[in-house]
Amino acid sequence: MLKGIEKIHLEPGESKTVTFTLRRPDLGFWGIDRKWVTEPGMFGVMAGDRTAEFELK
Repeated sequence: MLKGIEKIHLEPGESKTVTFTLRRPDLGFWGIDRKWVTEPGMFGVMAGDRTAEFELK
């Protein structure tokens, strides 16, 4: 799910550092019991325009 999206433009070969913050509610979802759930653990964050090229770390 997209969170805190902001589109940036880069010229070929250009790089840019992008910083954003995800808070606990940004990582939650509605559970089967219709309650808001935020599960413990580590989460991977991906950014880019082609999911096939993502390298999750």
